[in-house]
Amino acid sequence: MSMVCYDTGMSRKAAPVTVTPEEREYLETLAASRTAPYRQVQRARLVLAAADGKTNQAISQETGLGWRSVGMWRQRFMRERLAGLEDRPRPGKPRQYSDADRLRWTPSLGQDRGYIKSGSRCPQGVRW
Repeated sequence: MSMVCYDTGMSRKAAPVTVTPEEREYLETLAASRTAPYRQVQRARLVLAAADGKTNQAISQETGLGWRSVGMWRQRFMRERLAGLEDRPRPGKPRQYSDADRLRWTPSLGQDRGYIKSGSRCPQGVRW
């Protein structure tokens, strides 16, 4: 009995990624950044490697991401360009406090509120 295989048109080779000179400059700056979030640095390195013609498997070994994740980021960049590399909102309960509220409260969190810190002496008259 012979087997007949039909080509479904689905290629296993990843589509080539092209970047404009402006995008390349931005991605190289981001990839070399020491202050940007690591996930953004990793995505920038991934896109640059894809633009250099590397396979998903090779990029996977370089970045430590799975090859499926590499393929997903490659496709998102090709569809949405630089905007596709940003984090998307996560599902779940909406945030209770805005960024402005968090920034307003953050400096006050470090101020001494009179609590006893570990390793410090107890004030006079305080008993446990």
